[in-house]
Amino acid sequence: MSHIPYTIMRNQTFYYNRRTPKNAVGLYGPSIRVKLGTDEAQAAILAQRLTGLLDRSFRSGHRLDLASISEAFEPKVKRLSEVASEYLELKQIAPKPIELAVQAVCEVAGDRDISSYTRDDSKAFVNLLHSRGNTSGTIRRRTNSICALLNYGFAELEIEKRNPFSRLIIKNEGQDTKKRGTFTKEQLQKGYEEALSSQSPIRLLMPILGETGCRLGEVVGLRLEDIDLDQEVIHIRPNPKRRLKTTGSERSLPLVGYGLKAMREAFRQSGDGWLYPRYIHVAFPH
Repeated sequence: MSHIPYTIMRNQTFYYNRRTPKNAVGLYGPSIRVKLGTDEAQAAILAQRLTGLLDRSFRSGHRLDLASISEAFEPKVKRLSEVASEYLELKQIAPKPIELAVQAVCEVAGDRDISSYTRDDSKAFVNLLHSRGNTSGTIRRRTNSICALLNYGFAELEIEKRNPFSRLIIKNEGQDTKKRGTFTKEQLQKGYEEALSSQSPIRLLMPILGETGCRLGEVVGLRLEDIDLDQEVIHIRPNPKRRLKTTGSERSLPLVGYGLKAMREAFRQSGDGWLYPRYIHVAFPH
């Protein structure tokens, strides 16, 4: 039995079950039955939608494709890894944070339909990261990554459910933060000189970053056309491989001292239109 209008229940599954009016028997036969699923609240919503569609169909004489409607009513299932791949493709962001978070969830709860994750799964996820010695800041970032994924997936699949990874309490959050030390002038100078003498493109990043104050992604994502060695300036601006963190991040910066020397050497070793062509496709995939 079912109290939802025009529905019956068989083996814990709801079905839309309605006698066809005489004027529409030629379209649908004597009765109409469509599977609505096992969730009562969802079945009630679907039954109401189908009733409205059929009422209009009966009045107009135009037949509905009930097979397509029934297929549309079937619950959409997407595993966490599938949502992550889709999310990364659309957002065009560095994949590593998302991939690390998804990997941890899959270790403790499996790669499942996103609607099936529970609060216990989220707590197990946090406990796993704690057991690995991750700081509370790292755990929060991983949690935020999964939160964003599930929010996206729930919206796309029209899943009405509270995100089980939201508002998680992380033990001693912020109390394990360690203040970074500061390099002395002598330490910086020694590091810059060693980087220059090595001529290693990666080590050359140290004086470039230190003397410009740029983020790592901003330098690794530089196109050669963004570097003006004659005017001794670089232009930080978005490009097809790298977005900027904020709209205010677009700027021009002078190259001075060790930073200029390192940039000249890195430019000399560059190619394919990028300052770091070897890493651009890894760090910023299409």
